[in-house]
Amino acid sequence: MNKLPFLLMLWLCCTTVLSAQNFYTIQLGTFLDAQREDFSAIQPLGFIHADKTGTNLYVIYVGGYSNRATAEKAWEQVRNKGYVNAFIQER
Repeated sequence: MNKLPFLLMLWLCCTTVLSAQNFYTIQLGTFLDAQREDFSAIQPLGFIHADKTGTNLYVIYVGGYSNRATAEKAWEQVRNKGYVNAFIQER
């Protein structure tokens, strides 16, 4: 069996993972029955996305910022919009 294709794929996967850049997102909180329209006030600040954690429970995020400084500026605006428990995450 030729191991070269396997080793090549392994090398490509490792190179891709190691070259991936981190990004920053702001976690707004966990909401029951969240709808995209509920977050229209902060939509201009970044991409709004959700992770479903239960039947009707969603963790809501805004962001996809390439650096911490940009995320911090958006975070201040998010807090001013009433999401006082929001916090920045590096991914």
